Amino acid sequence: MEVKLSVIVPLYNSAAWLPKCLDSLLCQDLDASEYEIICVDDGSPDRSRDLAASYSVEHPNVKVVSQPNQGTAGARNTGMRHAVGKYLCFVDPDDYVEKNVYGGLVKKMEEENLDLLRFNYRIVDEQYCEMEKSEMENRFDYSSRLMTGMDFLAKRLDGSCYVWTYVYRASLIKDNGIWCIQGDYIDDTPWLPQICMKAERVDLTDQNVYFYYQRSEGLVRAKSPEAMKKKIEGEYALIPTLQRQLKDITHEGVRQWYESIIAFCVLSLLSMVALSRYEDSKAIVKKLKSMSVFPLHQIPWISSAGKKVSIINFSPRLFCWLLHIKANKR
Repeated sequence: MEVKLSVIVPLYNSAAWLPKCLDSLLCQDLDASEYEIICVDDGSPDRSRDLAASYSVEHPNVKVVSQPNQGTAGARNTGMRHAVGKYLCFVDPDDYVEKNVYGGLVKKMEEENLDLLRFNYRIVDEQYCEMEKSEMENRFDYSSRLMTGMDFLAKRLDGSCYVWTYVYRASLIKDNGIWCIQGDYIDDTPWLPQICMKAERVDLTDQNVYFYYQRSEGLVRAKSPEAMKKKIEGEYALIPTLQRQLKDITHEGVRQWYESIIAFCVLSLLSMVALSRYEDSKAIVKKLKSMSVFPLHQIPWISSAGKKVSIINFSPRLFCWLLHIKANKR
């Protein structure tokens, strides 16, 4: 029987959450022969690989691939290269999915001959209670409308570049050689628009498929000096990648999206510097100026960003100082 779907799960220090993830992936409305779950052990020092291997004994559609540590992007690339399914999707090992959802998503991909399908998700805390989404996430338009990937990128994507909220036609990725960029902790943002620009048929569904588990000690929420340093370095490294991609784009709407996402990265970077590493603000601003990021484009998907962008365009260091002073008054 044809393998319709490959689900790629990168593993690194994931043992505490992996059973819930794999149990959800095995409770789907597809026959086991119709989909595979590829667990990529990215040199994990814990029991993640052994745990995944124990699932593969009882479930032949669970496959385990091991490699030296290459980061999440490298693990996803390995998973894609091993995948044999007609369609692909990604699930992080501390997240999980709704029961019996993949069959309907595959059916929609088939019936509409889609290259890309965006679905909705929920955020849960460490007690698996649902959390409120951000303004940017809440304003995302999930209404179904068949469109090209260029139109989707220009009119719908905003700043929500999450690779785990899509089903992808595998050939779209493999035939075009669009692999995740290794080395950065932010690998979604430069990869997803490259996929969109090659996609001819894109649609959306408001169906909640995915549960994003937000850990207090995870990198997204962590505020330790080490975590903040890594996040700042990640945002800084992302900007030149986006600038290189922007150079080759002629579609005006897509160019504006890139300019807005670069501004979003700069705003995020300067905010983190002001709040956690203010002593580095002068050096960071100097580096940003050497990269010719100013003046920043407006960020239409965040209502509060307009004033912030205006201040940054007037003086990036003034923005850092104002934010630093405000935080220290609390």
